[in-house]
Amino acid sequence: MKEADKPIFLAVDEDENVFGYVFCMVTSYKDHAVINDYHSLYIDDFCVDEGARGQNIGKKLFDAVKIYAKEVGVYNIDLNVWEFNEGAIRFYEKCGFATQRRTMELIL
Repeated sequence: MKEADKPIFLAVDEDENVFGYVFCMVTSYKDHAVINDYHSLYIDDFCVDEGARGQNIGKKLFDAVKIYAKEVGVYNIDLNVWEFNEGAIRFYEKCGFATQRRTMELIL
């Protein structure tokens, strides 16, 4: 939990009950065949307790992530979201995210 390139953000109350968290990872893209070198902050896991949703906890967590990302000088923040998770997609779009790429599959 003390790795500088893997910050963790928590939303807690005065009794230290956790209502949400964000696990991140600073990644570097270097010598890639089709994109220029850059650093990115990848959101690996973002969760707000179901009973605490609608209280701006997610927005406050994301605001903290964004401040951190600017402080460490990354180019962007990215994440993956399941296509069926419409609530999460709406939340991320409200935060300013846009689709960058799409992963597709063929189930055999």
